[in-house]
Amino acid sequence: MSDFIFNALASECRQRLKDDGYEILHVEDLSKIRDLVEILGKPYLTPRLSPFLNDFTPNNCFWLLLTRGDETVAAGGCRFDDLGSMKLSQFWRNCVARHYDRTGGAVVHVAPPVDDYLSGRLAYFGDLIVHEEFRGAKAGRVLKRFTHFAIAFAMLKFDPSSVYAFVKEKDAGRGAMKFYGFNTVIHNAQTWSNAPKYHRDDDACFFVSQKYFSYYAKLLTDSPEKL
Repeated sequence: MSDFIFNALASECRQRLKDDGYEILHVEDLSKIRDLVEILGKPYLTPRLSPFLNDFTPNNCFWLLLTRGDETVAAGGCRFDDLGSMKLSQFWRNCVARHYDRTGGAVVHVAPPVDDYLSGRLAYFGDLIVHEEFRGAKAGRVLKRFTHFAIAFAMLKFDPSSVYAFVKEKDAGRGAMKFYGFNTVIHNAQTWSNAPKYHRDDDACFFVSQKYFSYYAKLLTDSPEKL
């Protein structure tokens, strides 16, 4: 039943974007991601989603582009990790230790609710990149459909218990959680030592469980004007 609902939501998002002249593309060749990201004005990928620092396959990662004609206006990536009995806090520490060894970056504290609510089969959505000229009210609605499509696609592709993301605290305060398609927030999710420039100690962790997203997707497909 959930797959049917997720398919319906993904199809609704894609069709409404198409009606406005946009298209969602699934990037098959992940080696092209770096160049595509630079086109959007971002000179780097975060290590967590870089295909050059991870052994990604079609079974554990995808990247999506949002295009209008020949122009790419946004992109975002998603990775899947089956943690088994490992705690997410330990997984985060392991990833950071590997990716930031040269700079001495480390996660020194993880908020207790992270392990209370997130475990097992998890999908991480991140590196949401939007062209700086793509702004305004209409752009907001377009991006909402793009992120909702991405979460539905992750649910279908990976069958995770939850999908999560990191978001700046200032964006969390502006209502980004519901806008992106999540329903729960953990503030100050992790504390860093020598944090990279794109992470802060007050970054929030947004997440949505598969069970809740199935309910939410049904609400949206029954009232698609909310998209």
